[in-house]
Amino acid sequence: IKFDRKNKTVKLSQKSYIESLIGRFDLGGAKTKKSPGNPADLPCKSDLPDLETKEGKATWEVLKKFPYRELIGTLAHLSRWTRPDIKFCVGYAARYQILYSQKHINLLKRIVYYLKETIAEGIVFGNSTTPLCVFCDADYGMDKDTRKSTTGIVCLFYGGPGYAMSKLQPVLADSTTVSEL
Repeated sequence: IKFDRKNKTVKLSQKSYIESLIGRFDLGGAKTKKSPGNPADLPCKSDLPDLETKEGKATWEVLKKFPYRELIGTLAHLSRWTRPDIKFCVGYAARYQILYSQKHINLLKRIVYYLKETIAEGIVFGNSTTPLCVFCDADYGMDKDTRKSTTGIVCLFYGGPGYAMSKLQPVLADSTTVSEL
């Protein structure tokens, strides 16, 4: 927590937590990324190994050695408190905690590489005179598995995100208007 009395701001960040995360999962040697995920390259059910085949079982035995759930939990903690910018990608990867593929692991690694690039970032409160500002948006049927839409909401309190949410909609929208509503 950093207080800037001159500018009347408060900054919350978890730089040391991100550094320990990078060390704990041995992901420090890779290049950094400018975004936590690429919407066109998100993994889906068709990427999962087929456990009915010998090759699929062998692939799964190798993949399940990666600490997928542990990394999801660590990233979820960050997204909850100081890094709402990774919330969508972490939530998307969390849908596949039972069975995942190398593409899913790569998404988690990409999030960590993005955090490495933006390690000093955090939430800043007080850099706006507006007490409350709410942004809401939805995509239209972008989930590759279900064709459902995703809704995102960010509530800014004096310029800092105090609440952020990204959620797959429970019903299938038949138009962009229905998706937005």
